Amino acid sequence: MDQLYLRCDKSDRSIINLSPWNWQLRPGEKLAIISTNSYLKYQLIATLANLVKPVSGNFLSYGSIGWPFGGEDGLDNKLTLKQGLEFLTSIYSDCLESSLISIDELLSILLFKSIKLESKIKELQKEEKKFFFLSLSLLFSFDIYLIPNTQYLMSEHANLLRPLFSKQLKDKALITTSIDSNFRHKYCNKGMIISSLGEIVFEGNLKEAIKLDNLTMPSFNDNQLEFSNNFKNLELNDCNRGEF
Repeated sequence: MDQLYLRCDKSDRSIINLSPWNWQLRPGEKLAIISTNSYLKYQLIATLANLVKPVSGNFLSYGSIGWPFGGEDGLDNKLTLKQGLEFLTSIYSDCLESSLISIDELLSILLFKSIKLESKIKELQKEEKKFFFLSLSLLFSFDIYLIPNTQYLMSEHANLLRPLFSKQLKDKALITTSIDSNFRHKYCNKGMIISSLGEIVFEGNLKEAIKLDNLTMPSFNDNQLEFSNNFKNLELNDCNRGEF
């Protein structure tokens, strides 16, 4: 990240991080962002996913960055699952070639869950839709995974997918803004504490970050900030919207 400034307050566009961010994520590092400022964390994931532009500065990527994990990646809900799968595999063909998970492996899991490829996305039940989009996020091998929400991934509904998640993460990097402590302990090796005004208080070992974290935890859960093809923020209405 090179002199990166992000918005810190949804209701006031003039409030940005106090000092520019100039930090980097190396291969294999799995970073948990720890902060009470949910909107700043939201802006970080959205910026890295190229959904919104930063206030100023930029970031350089020397590898592939996935869309927000479990998100829809812009698929039209009138498509069938088969059409959506074919569309994404054509776009991310290089990431599919290096994947540790095969399409057949994914299809067998969908079949086991009685999710039919001939169904339209809009026809899926809520749990089926979450399972399908999480499965798609796992199919491709990205160098960096952006994970804003782990509630469904860590639920019993995703028991079949977590081993695939662990498999795909080998030697890869991730950035998560989830507040799920179980996910942090299981999958992360690095922590970064960021103040409500964007100051980096600590960066280093995850266990040390958790010990040093004396911030008050937010009173909402991961689901209140939703990444989809509309880039919705369910906390407040806002005209700042990014599209896939």
